[in-house]
Amino acid sequence: MLSIPVKHDFAKTVKQGIILDDMTRITVSAENAQETRIFRKAGADEVVLAPEGCAMSALPEADMETIISCAPVSLMMNRLFMPEDLHIPESVLDALEPGQIDRIYFSDPALVKITEARGLKEKLVYRPEMLAVSTFDAAWWMSQKIGSVSVSPLLTRDEIADILRKCPGLQVTVHGRLLMSVSGRPLLSAYREDTGTEFQTDSRDLFLQEAKREGLMPVFETESGTYIYSDFVQESFADLGLFRACGADSFYVERLGSGVQETVEAVRAIRRILDGSDAEKEAERYRMMFPELPLSEGYYGQKTIR
Repeated sequence: MLSIPVKHDFAKTVKQGIILDDMTRITVSAENAQETRIFRKAGADEVVLAPEGCAMSALPEADMETIISCAPVSLMMNRLFMPEDLHIPESVLDALEPGQIDRIYFSDPALVKITEARGLKEKLVYRPEMLAVSTFDAAWWMSQKIGSVSVSPLLTRDEIADILRKCPGLQVTVHGRLLMSVSGRPLLSAYREDTGTEFQTDSRDLFLQEAKREGLMPVFETESGTYIYSDFVQESFADLGLFRACGADSFYVERLGSGVQETVEAVRAIRRILDGSDAEKEAERYRMMFPELPLSEGYYGQKTIR
């Protein structure tokens, strides 16, 4: 947990130097090289891959050959590293030229020193998967001269807008399944062993269903653990104008738990809205294309803590 002085001057943080791009970027996670090309063609400005051994994520790991072939690309490097494991992110960054790296998503402060030594610190985006980012968190990290902070999607739209106004230049999740639970244990493997149920634990088409709910929650098991995603798809087309006006640096679209075409059409709709298209019409068009999707405003319309 970060300890932030109560007298921190947010206005000073803003004035000292967050320079916003003229256009909010569209960021999307990808599972492989083919998807990076598909999403860029759809209008994404930034595509995120997970290098081997670096991500606390359900994204399939990409080897260096794949990453280089997709460059420039962003790197999901958000796991916590033990001291004896720091050579892993170092080797990934040393294998790439600065121009091949768009941004670096992290949660371990050790990445700050590692990237600073390589002239890459300004490419960092603080993205702790399960930690709600407050204004204090965001302002402190931005004062360290990193590129951006990804705001937790478990806040309301008003809370997010307030954070953006006080600390512009942040990233907001606007579409896709939300990560709800993470365990470092191989829970699917344990379930298969205990019950004798036959299934592939590395399948990308597994779901959990609560006894008293109808929704299906995508679940993934990787070498780093087990990940459970929401039974709804976050849909925030109507909020893009608000978040952009408040100072959002980029809009994050989560591929995990959604189909490729669903993700492509979401990216296209967001691009059209940023270019001036009517958000309500784009939302209605998307719903008509995918009537089976459990679209929801998620936590943006309700407080998680009342």
